[in-house]
Amino acid sequence: MPSFELVEPIIGTVTNKWFPIGFHIFLAFCVFITLSVLLVYLTLTRTNTSSLPTGWAKMDYNALKGARKSLSDYLTDNQIPDSTPITQFAIATANFGGIFTEDMKLLEPWIGSVSADAAQLQVEAGARAMVFDIWPDPANMKMPVIASMVDSNEWSVANWWRNTGGLNKGTGRYSNWQRLSRNVGNVSEILTQTIATAFTASPSNQNEDPFFLILNLHGAMTTEYLNYLGSVVQKAIGGYSMSAEWGRANNQDKLCQTAVSVLKSRVVVIVNPDIQPGFNALPNVSSIETFNVALLKTKLGEATNVLASKERPIVFDLPNISAIKAVSYPNCDSSNIAKQTLAQTGLVVIQPSIGGTSTDNDRFYRNDATYDTCMGTGAQMVAVNLLSHNDSDAILTEFFDDKNFGKYSFKRIAQ
Repeated sequence: MPSFELVEPIIGTVTNKWFPIGFHIFLAFCVFITLSVLLVYLTLTRTNTSSLPTGWAKMDYNALKGARKSLSDYLTDNQIPDSTPITQFAIATANFGGIFTEDMKLLEPWIGSVSADAAQLQVEAGARAMVFDIWPDPANMKMPVIASMVDSNEWSVANWWRNTGGLNKGTGRYSNWQRLSRNVGNVSEILTQTIATAFTASPSNQNEDPFFLILNLHGAMTTEYLNYLGSVVQKAIGGYSMSAEWGRANNQDKLCQTAVSVLKSRVVVIVNPDIQPGFNALPNVSSIETFNVALLKTKLGEATNVLASKERPIVFDLPNISAIKAVSYPNCDSSNIAKQTLAQTGLVVIQPSIGGTSTDNDRFYRNDATYDTCMGTGAQMVAVNLLSHNDSDAILTEFFDDKNFGKYSFKRIAQ
Protein backbone atom coordinates (compact mmCIF):
# COMPACT_ATOMS: atom_id res chain seq x y z
CA MET A 1 0.00 0.00 0.00
CA PRO A 2 1.54 3.36 -1.03
CA SER A 3 2.48 5.92 1.66
CA PHE A 4 0.74 9.33 1.59
CA GLU A 5 3.17 11.00 3.98
CA LEU A 6 4.95 14.04 2.59
CA VAL A 7 8.16 13.14 4.42
CA GLU A 8 9.47 9.64 4.61
CA PRO A 9 9.59 8.35 8.19
CA ILE A 10 13.02 8.26 9.80
CA ILE A 11 14.23 4.71 10.13
CA GLY A 12 16.59 4.15 13.00
CA THR A 13 17.37 6.34 15.99
CA VAL A 14 18.37 10.05 16.24
CA THR A 15 21.85 10.45 17.63
CA ASN A 16 20.99 13.69 19.53
CA LYS A 17 17.31 14.47 19.71
CA TRP A 18 17.97 17.82 21.44
CA PHE A 19 20.13 19.22 18.65
CA PRO A 20 17.24 20.27 16.34
CA ILE A 21 15.43 21.93 19.26
CA GLY A 22 18.56 23.80 20.39
CA PHE A 23 19.35 24.93 16.87
CA HIS A 24 15.86 26.38 16.37
CA ILE A 25 16.02 28.13 19.74
CA PHE A 26 19.38 29.68 18.75
CA LEU A 27 17.98 30.71 15.36
CA ALA A 28 14.93 32.29 16.99
CA PHE A 29 17.21 34.17 19.40
CA CYS A 30 19.28 35.55 16.49
CA VAL A 31 16.13 36.70 14.69
CA PHE A 32 14.88 38.35 17.90
CA ILE A 33 18.18 40.21 18.38
CA THR A 34 18.23 41.31 14.73
CA LEU A 35 14.66 42.61 14.86
CA SER A 36 15.36 44.39 18.15
CA VAL A 37 18.41 46.15 16.69
CA LEU A 38 16.43 47.15 13.59
CA LEU A 39 13.59 48.46 15.76
CA VAL A 40 15.98 50.58 17.82
CA TYR A 41 17.68 51.81 14.65
CA LEU A 42 14.39 52.80 13.02
CA THR A 43 13.17 54.46 16.21
CA LEU A 44 16.32 56.53 16.59
CA THR A 45 16.44 57.55 12.95
CA ARG A 46 12.85 58.74 13.13
CA THR A 47 13.06 60.69 16.38
CA ASN A 48 16.59 62.08 16.66
CA THR A 49 16.93 65.58 15.27
CA SER A 50 19.97 67.79 14.97
CA SER A 51 20.14 71.19 16.61
CA LEU A 52 19.27 73.90 14.12
CA PRO A 53 21.95 76.52 13.40
CA THR A 54 21.60 80.30 13.29
CA GLY A 55 24.19 80.58 10.55
CA TRP A 56 27.63 79.20 9.73
CA ALA A 57 30.38 78.72 12.29
CA LYS A 58 30.03 81.59 14.77
CA MET A 59 27.90 83.71 12.47
CA ASP A 60 24.36 84.69 13.40
CA TYR A 61 22.83 85.58 10.06
CA ASN A 62 19.79 87.27 11.55
CA ALA A 63 21.94 89.53 13.71
CA LEU A 64 24.31 90.40 10.87
CA LYS A 65 21.81 91.09 8.08
CA GLY A 66 21.52 94.81 8.86
CA ALA A 67 25.25 95.32 8.18
CA ARG A 68 25.05 94.09 4.58
CA LYS A 69 24.98 96.69 1.81
CA SER A 70 22.66 96.96 -1.17
CA LEU A 71 23.22 96.61 -4.90
CA SER A 72 22.71 100.37 -5.21
CA ASP A 73 25.50 100.85 -2.67
CA TYR A 74 27.73 98.51 -4.66
CA LEU A 75 27.11 100.41 -7.89
CA THR A 76 27.80 103.76 -6.23
CA ASP A 77 30.88 102.54 -4.35
CA ASN A 78 32.38 101.08 -7.53
CA GLN A 79 31.20 103.80 -9.94
CA ILE A 80 29.13 101.38 -12.04
CA PRO A 81 26.06 102.76 -13.86
CA ASP A 82 22.72 101.12 -13.06
CA SER A 83 22.22 100.69 -16.80
CA THR A 84 24.74 97.82 -16.72
CA PRO A 85 23.11 94.50 -17.80
CA ILE A 86 22.31 92.06 -15.01
CA THR A 87 24.24 89.29 -16.80
CA GLN A 88 27.46 91.13 -15.96
CA PHE A 89 27.10 90.48 -12.22
CA ALA A 90 27.81 87.48 -10.04
CA ILE A 91 25.07 86.97 -7.45
CA ALA A 92 25.34 85.42 -3.98
CA THR A 93 23.51 82.12 -4.39
CA ALA A 94 22.34 79.50 -1.89
CA ASN A 95 22.25 75.79 -2.64
CA PHE A 96 20.03 73.46 -0.56
CA GLY A 97 17.28 76.09 -0.65
CA GLY A 98 15.13 75.79 2.47
CA ILE A 99 17.17 72.94 4.00
CA PHE A 100 19.05 72.90 7.31
CA THR A 101 21.88 70.59 6.24
CA GLU A 102 23.69 68.20 8.55
CA ASP A 103 26.37 65.52 8.56
CA MET A 104 25.11 62.00 7.90
CA LYS A 105 25.69 59.50 10.74
CA LEU A 106 25.05 55.79 11.27
CA LEU A 107 21.84 56.33 13.21
CA GLU A 108 21.01 59.58 11.42
CA PRO A 109 21.21 58.84 7.68
CA TRP A 110 19.78 62.22 6.70
CA ILE A 111 21.23 65.07 4.72
CA GLY A 112 19.12 67.70 6.51
CA SER A 113 15.71 69.02 7.56
CA VAL A 114 13.50 71.12 5.30
CA SER A 115 12.19 74.31 6.90
CA ALA A 116 11.05 77.81 5.96
CA ASP A 117 13.35 79.07 8.72
CA ALA A 118 16.34 77.70 6.79
CA ALA A 119 15.31 79.74 3.74
CA GLN A 120 14.99 82.84 5.92
CA LEU A 121 18.53 82.40 7.26
CA GLN A 122 19.90 81.84 3.77
CA VAL A 123 18.44 85.16 2.61
CA GLU A 124 19.66 86.92 5.74
CA ALA A 125 23.13 85.56 5.00
CA GLY A 126 23.06 87.59 1.79
CA ALA A 127 21.66 85.17 -0.79
CA ARG A 128 19.81 87.04 -3.54
CA ALA A 129 19.42 83.84 -5.55
CA MET A 130 18.33 80.47 -4.20
CA VAL A 131 18.05 77.03 -5.76
CA PHE A 132 14.96 75.03 -4.76
CA ASP A 133 14.62 71.36 -5.71
CA ILE A 134 10.96 70.42 -6.05
CA TRP A 135 9.34 66.98 -6.37
CA PRO A 136 5.78 65.70 -6.24
CA ASP A 137 5.26 64.40 -2.70
CA PRO A 138 5.49 60.57 -2.86
CA ALA A 139 2.64 60.50 -0.31
CA ASN A 140 0.48 62.84 -2.41
CA MET A 141 1.59 63.24 -6.02
CA LYS A 142 -0.60 66.32 -6.49
CA MET A 143 1.41 68.26 -3.92
CA PRO A 144 4.81 69.83 -4.79
CA VAL A 145 7.35 69.63 -1.98
CA ILE A 146 10.95 70.67 -1.37
CA ALA A 147 13.27 67.81 -0.45
CA SER A 148 16.60 66.18 -1.18
CA MET A 149 16.62 62.85 -3.00
CA VAL A 150 19.40 60.36 -3.73
CA ASP A 151 21.77 61.42 -6.49
CA SER A 152 22.49 58.21 -8.39
CA ASN A 153 25.78 59.66 -9.66
CA GLU A 154 27.03 60.12 -6.10
CA TRP A 155 25.95 56.88 -4.39
CA SER A 156 27.99 53.86 -5.50
CA VAL A 157 25.17 51.31 -5.16
CA ALA A 158 22.66 53.44 -7.07
CA ASN A 159 25.32 54.22 -9.66
CA TRP A 160 26.04 50.49 -10.12
CA TRP A 161 22.37 49.63 -10.62
CA ARG A 162 21.97 52.48 -13.05
CA ASN A 163 25.08 51.90 -15.15
CA THR A 164 25.81 48.19 -14.71
CA GLY A 165 22.90 46.48 -13.02
CA GLY A 166 20.41 47.11 -15.80
CA LEU A 167 18.10 49.61 -14.06
CA ASN A 168 18.82 52.38 -16.53
CA LYS A 169 15.37 52.83 -18.04
CA GLY A 170 13.78 56.14 -17.11
CA THR A 171 16.46 56.80 -14.52
CA GLY A 172 18.04 60.21 -14.29
CA ARG A 173 20.41 61.91 -11.91
CA TYR A 174 18.04 62.12 -8.95
CA SER A 175 15.75 59.46 -7.54
CA ASN A 176 12.02 60.14 -7.40
CA TRP A 177 11.46 58.28 -4.15
CA GLN A 178 14.71 57.70 -2.19
CA ARG A 179 14.54 60.67 0.16
CA LEU A 180 17.60 61.93 2.04
CA SER A 181 16.00 64.83 3.92
CA ARG A 182 14.30 64.00 7.21
CA ASN A 183 11.09 65.50 5.91
CA VAL A 184 9.57 67.27 2.94
CA GLY A 185 8.77 70.99 2.98
CA ASN A 186 5.65 72.86 1.98
CA VAL A 187 6.59 74.87 -1.13
CA SER A 188 4.07 77.63 -0.42
CA GLU A 189 5.29 78.20 3.13
CA ILE A 190 8.97 78.18 2.17
CA LEU A 191 8.67 80.45 -0.88
CA THR A 192 6.43 82.88 1.01
CA GLN A 193 8.96 83.24 3.83
CA THR A 194 11.82 83.53 1.34
CA ILE A 195 10.22 86.43 -0.51
CA ALA A 196 9.06 88.14 2.67
CA THR A 197 12.60 88.02 4.07
CA ALA A 198 14.09 89.27 0.79
CA PHE A 199 11.89 92.37 0.54
CA THR A 200 10.51 93.22 3.98
CA ALA A 201 13.23 92.20 6.46
CA SER A 202 14.17 94.77 9.10
CA PRO A 203 16.79 96.00 9.51
CA SER A 204 18.02 95.42 5.98
CA ASN A 205 19.56 97.52 3.23
CA GLN A 206 18.82 94.92 0.57
CA ASN A 207 15.03 95.04 0.36
CA GLU A 208 15.12 96.65 -3.10
CA ASP A 209 17.74 94.30 -4.56
CA PRO A 210 16.59 91.87 -7.28
CA PHE A 211 15.94 88.29 -6.18
CA PHE A 212 16.23 85.12 -8.27
CA LEU A 213 14.23 81.95 -7.66
CA ILE A 214 15.74 78.89 -9.38
CA LEU A 215 13.17 76.08 -9.43
CA ASN A 216 14.46 72.62 -10.37
CA LEU A 217 11.44 70.49 -11.37
CA HIS A 218 11.90 66.77 -10.73
CA GLY A 219 9.75 63.68 -11.06
CA ALA A 220 6.47 62.71 -12.72
CA MET A 221 4.11 65.69 -12.99
CA THR A 222 0.66 66.52 -14.32
CA THR A 223 -0.80 69.68 -15.81
CA GLU A 224 -2.87 70.12 -12.64
CA TYR A 225 0.31 69.86 -10.58
CA LEU A 226 2.04 72.57 -12.64
CA ASN A 227 -1.02 74.81 -12.40
CA TYR A 228 -1.07 74.41 -8.64
CA LEU A 229 2.67 75.05 -8.32
CA GLY A 230 2.29 78.12 -10.54
CA SER A 231 -0.45 79.53 -8.33
CA VAL A 232 1.77 78.94 -5.28
CA VAL A 233 4.70 80.76 -6.92
CA GLN A 234 2.53 83.67 -8.06
CA LYS A 235 0.98 84.09 -4.61
CA ALA A 236 4.38 83.93 -2.86
CA ILE A 237 5.90 86.57 -5.17
CA GLY A 238 2.90 88.88 -5.05
CA GLY A 239 3.67 92.43 -6.11
CA TYR A 240 7.36 91.70 -6.70
CA SER A 241 6.80 89.80 -9.95
CA MET A 242 8.25 90.87 -13.27
CA SER A 243 5.92 92.78 -15.60
CA ALA A 244 3.57 90.79 -17.83
CA GLU A 245 5.76 90.88 -20.92
CA TRP A 246 8.32 88.76 -19.04
CA GLY A 247 5.81 85.95 -18.48
CA ARG A 248 6.12 82.62 -20.30
CA ALA A 249 9.86 83.37 -20.77
CA ASN A 250 9.01 85.80 -23.57
CA ASN A 251 11.89 88.18 -22.85
CA GLN A 252 14.64 85.89 -21.60
CA ASP A 253 16.74 86.47 -24.72
CA LYS A 254 16.89 90.16 -23.75
CA LEU A 255 18.48 89.55 -20.34
CA CYS A 256 21.92 90.42 -21.64
CA GLN A 257 20.53 93.89 -22.44
CA THR A 258 18.42 94.26 -19.29
CA ALA A 259 19.74 96.89 -16.89
CA VAL A 260 19.91 96.15 -13.19
CA SER A 261 17.63 99.16 -12.62
CA VAL A 262 14.80 97.31 -14.40
CA LEU A 263 15.01 94.48 -11.85
CA LYS A 264 14.85 96.67 -8.76
CA SER A 265 12.40 95.14 -6.22
CA ARG A 266 11.63 92.31 -8.64
CA VAL A 267 11.76 88.51 -8.49
CA VAL A 268 13.10 86.66 -11.53
CA VAL A 269 11.67 83.13 -11.75
CA ILE A 270 14.04 80.66 -13.41
CA VAL A 271 12.61 77.21 -14.18
CA ASN A 272 14.88 74.24 -14.87
CA PRO A 273 12.99 71.05 -15.86
CA ASP A 274 14.91 67.91 -14.86
CA ILE A 275 13.76 65.67 -17.70
CA GLN A 276 14.96 62.07 -17.46
CA PRO A 277 15.47 60.13 -20.70
CA GLY A 278 12.74 57.55 -21.23
CA PHE A 279 10.69 58.82 -18.28
CA ASN A 280 7.38 60.62 -18.74
CA ALA A 281 7.69 63.90 -16.85
CA LEU A 282 4.15 64.60 -18.05
CA PRO A 283 1.76 61.98 -19.50
CA ASN A 284 3.29 60.89 -22.84
CA VAL A 285 5.97 63.59 -22.54
CA SER A 286 9.57 62.47 -22.13
CA SER A 287 11.61 65.23 -23.78
CA ILE A 288 12.40 68.72 -22.56
CA GLU A 289 11.15 70.23 -25.84
CA THR A 290 7.63 68.83 -25.50
CA PHE A 291 7.63 69.39 -21.74
CA ASN A 292 8.38 73.09 -22.17
CA VAL A 293 5.56 73.50 -24.69
CA ALA A 294 3.12 72.06 -22.13
CA LEU A 295 4.66 73.97 -19.21
CA LEU A 296 4.27 77.37 -20.86
CA LYS A 297 0.50 76.79 -21.12
CA THR A 298 0.16 76.42 -17.34
CA LYS A 299 0.09 78.86 -14.43
CA LEU A 300 3.72 78.04 -13.73
CA GLY A 301 4.44 78.98 -17.34
CA GLU A 302 2.77 82.35 -16.70
CA ALA A 303 5.16 82.95 -13.79
CA THR A 304 8.28 81.74 -15.63
CA ASN A 305 10.70 84.47 -16.72
CA VAL A 306 13.62 82.25 -17.73
CA LEU A 307 13.21 78.66 -18.93
CA ALA A 308 15.97 76.11 -19.49
CA SER A 309 15.89 74.21 -22.77
CA LYS A 310 18.05 71.67 -24.56
CA GLU A 311 19.63 74.45 -26.61
CA ARG A 312 19.83 76.85 -23.66
CA PRO A 313 20.76 74.92 -20.51
CA ILE A 314 20.84 76.98 -17.32
CA VAL A 315 21.78 74.75 -14.37
CA PHE A 316 25.13 72.95 -14.55
CA ASP A 317 26.62 70.43 -12.17
CA LEU A 318 30.32 70.60 -11.40
CA PRO A 319 31.59 67.92 -13.82
CA ASN A 320 30.06 69.85 -16.74
CA ILE A 321 31.13 73.44 -16.11
CA SER A 322 33.40 73.44 -19.16
CA ALA A 323 30.28 73.49 -21.32
CA ILE A 324 29.48 77.02 -20.14
CA LYS A 325 32.30 78.39 -22.28
CA ALA A 326 32.38 75.64 -24.90
CA VAL A 327 29.34 76.84 -26.85
CA SER A 328 29.08 80.38 -28.17
CA TYR A 329 25.94 82.32 -29.10
CA PRO A 330 25.27 85.39 -31.26
CA ASN A 331 26.19 88.62 -29.54
CA CYS A 332 23.28 90.38 -27.84
CA ASP A 333 24.30 93.53 -29.60
CA SER A 334 22.93 92.93 -33.08
CA SER A 335 25.47 95.38 -34.50
CA ASN A 336 28.28 93.10 -33.36
CA ILE A 337 28.80 89.93 -35.37
CA ALA A 338 31.02 88.37 -32.69
CA LYS A 339 29.73 85.55 -30.51
CA GLN A 340 29.59 85.25 -26.73
CA THR A 341 29.62 82.42 -24.21
CA LEU A 342 26.44 81.04 -22.71
CA ALA A 343 26.88 83.07 -19.50
CA GLN A 344 27.39 86.33 -21.42
CA THR A 345 24.07 85.97 -23.22
CA GLY A 346 21.91 84.66 -20.38
CA LEU A 347 21.78 83.55 -16.75
CA VAL A 348 23.76 80.46 -15.71
CA VAL A 349 23.69 78.54 -12.42
CA ILE A 350 26.33 76.13 -11.10
CA GLN A 351 24.83 73.80 -8.50
CA PRO A 352 26.60 70.99 -6.62
CA SER A 353 24.61 67.87 -5.79
CA ILE A 354 21.92 68.03 -3.09
CA GLY A 355 21.63 64.24 -2.94
CA GLY A 356 25.16 62.96 -2.37
CA THR A 357 26.86 61.67 0.76
CA SER A 358 28.01 65.10 1.92
CA THR A 359 26.79 68.68 2.25
CA ASP A 360 30.29 70.09 2.74
CA ASN A 361 31.27 72.82 0.27
CA ASP A 362 34.92 71.77 0.50
CA ARG A 363 33.96 68.32 -0.80
CA PHE A 364 32.23 69.86 -3.81
CA TYR A 365 34.52 72.65 -4.97
CA ARG A 366 37.90 71.03 -5.53
CA ASN A 367 40.22 69.60 -8.20
CA ASP A 368 39.09 70.90 -11.61
CA ALA A 369 35.99 72.61 -10.21
CA THR A 370 37.25 74.90 -7.47
CA TYR A 371 35.12 77.83 -6.37
CA ASP A 372 37.43 80.25 -8.20
CA THR A 373 37.27 78.13 -11.35
CA CYS A 374 33.47 78.09 -11.25
CA MET A 375 33.33 81.85 -10.70
CA GLY A 376 35.75 82.23 -13.59
CA THR A 377 33.34 80.58 -16.03
CA GLY A 378 31.25 83.75 -15.98
CA ALA A 379 28.29 81.99 -14.37
CA GLN A 380 26.26 84.55 -12.46
CA MET A 381 25.17 82.08 -9.77
CA VAL A 382 27.61 79.67 -8.15
CA ALA A 383 25.55 78.01 -5.41
CA VAL A 384 27.05 77.24 -2.00
CA ASN A 385 25.72 75.66 1.17
CA LEU A 386 25.33 78.61 3.53
CA LEU A 387 24.38 76.33 6.44
CA SER A 388 27.48 74.13 6.35
CA HIS A 389 28.45 72.20 9.50
CA ASN A 390 32.14 72.54 8.67
CA ASP A 391 33.35 75.37 10.90
CA SER A 392 36.50 75.76 8.79
CA ASP A 393 34.69 75.60 5.44
CA ALA A 394 37.20 77.16 3.03
CA ILE A 395 34.54 77.92 0.43
CA LEU A 396 32.38 79.91 2.83
CA THR A 397 35.49 81.69 4.06
CA GLU A 398 36.06 82.73 0.46
CA PHE A 399 32.37 83.47 -0.14
CA PHE A 400 32.25 85.88 2.81
CA ASP A 401 35.50 87.56 1.92
CA ASP A 402 34.99 91.23 1.04
CA LYS A 403 36.32 90.56 -2.46
CA ASN A 404 33.28 88.36 -3.05
CA PHE A 405 30.06 88.59 -1.00
CA GLY A 406 31.21 89.73 2.42
CA LYS A 407 29.53 93.16 2.17
CA TYR A 408 27.42 93.01 -0.96
CA SER A 409 25.39 90.28 -2.65
CA PHE A 410 26.41 91.32 -6.18
CA LYS A 411 29.84 91.48 -7.77
CA ARG A 412 30.82 92.74 -11.23
CA ILE A 413 32.15 89.90 -13.36
CA ALA A 414 35.53 90.65 -14.92
CA GLN A 415 35.00 91.41 -18.59
